[in-house]
Amino acid sequence: MRTEKTRLLRSGEVAKRLGLHPLTVRRWVKEGKISALPLGREARIPITEVERLLGEQRAGMIVLYARVSGHDQKENLQRQVQQLEQWALLARTGQKTRTLSDIGSGL
Repeated sequence: MRTEKTRLLRSGEVAKRLGLHPLTVRRWVKEGKISALPLGREARIPITEVERLLGEQRAGMIVLYARVSGHDQKENLQRQVQQLEQWALLARTGQKTRTLSDIGSGL
């Protein structure tokens, strides 16, 4: 669960940040190209949508999770962890990672 509040922007502010006309932003909201939250007769756009459209990523941590159902599958668990860590190294270069693993039946 995310504890940080997401900042919501008006369409005019989003338009300035993206270099668009406010009517274009409103049209994109109606077309579903931009996610927005209705607020009365207006809509507010999360800052994360602006970052997505600009191709920016928030600094954060990637959590890698590997799981098997029994102790007899420890080798499979190690293989999963290695594959996940290699993926993170190649696909998410420079980001912090944390690896969690679990052995359990899931029942």
